[in-house]
Amino acid sequence: MDFLTLFFGWMSGIVGVNLLSQAGTIQKPNNIFLCDGRSIPDLTPVLSFLKLWEAWHPYGKDIEGRGKFTTGWGSMNLLRPDGSVIRPVYKGEVWSKETADLQLKYYVENSARKLNRYLVSSGYAVNNKLYYAFLQAAYNMGDGYFDKISFKNIVASCRGVLDLTYCAETYKKYMVSMYKTFRDYNRNNIGLGWSRRILGAYYLIKGIEKSRAVIERELKKAY
Repeated sequence: MDFLTLFFGWMSGIVGVNLLSQAGTIQKPNNIFLCDGRSIPDLTPVLSFLKLWEAWHPYGKDIEGRGKFTTGWGSMNLLRPDGSVIRPVYKGEVWSKETADLQLKYYVENSARKLNRYLVSSGYAVNNKLYYAFLQAAYNMGDGYFDKISFKNIVASCRGVLDLTYCAETYKKYMVSMYKTFRDYNRNNIGLGWSRRILGAYYLIKGIEKSRAVIERELKKAY
């Protein structure tokens, strides 16, 4: 079975009903709440997930062959506390775990501020698991992710929704449409990376801990 058959077959199970539109009372799941952008929630879950996802990079290395170096928890730039860039990571640069933790925190907090601005301006609120998944996507794809129509469609579709399955499947639906032809990307060894990023956030929404290596093995079975 090829990857697109597997991926779109998986996607066919998307829940098509927004639970908030159904009659009756919705019972709020444990530890699930709405984020409306007026404050930043505890970021520990997404920071922990990113460490699991990225794994430790002991020194600045060009892991994607693009002439950009990565160290710590996948950091490509040395940041100030406000998230602004001081400089790119040098080849062979070594960070302590303390420095890497702070740099990850600076990046994610800055992304959270950008996400909050969008939520406040739109008047929408999303559940905290989806909120964390957006931050994971921004860490892997850059903060330009918040300008993409796929992100805005997910927010609009999942606003006020506490059902994690619905939100996870909606996220996957719009992110797959964002990268329509994985095979074309894979010819340049990029497609598997994008697929992996999508599945990383998908599992984060559902509260399933899977490392990057495990997700990569899952995807390779489809080729």
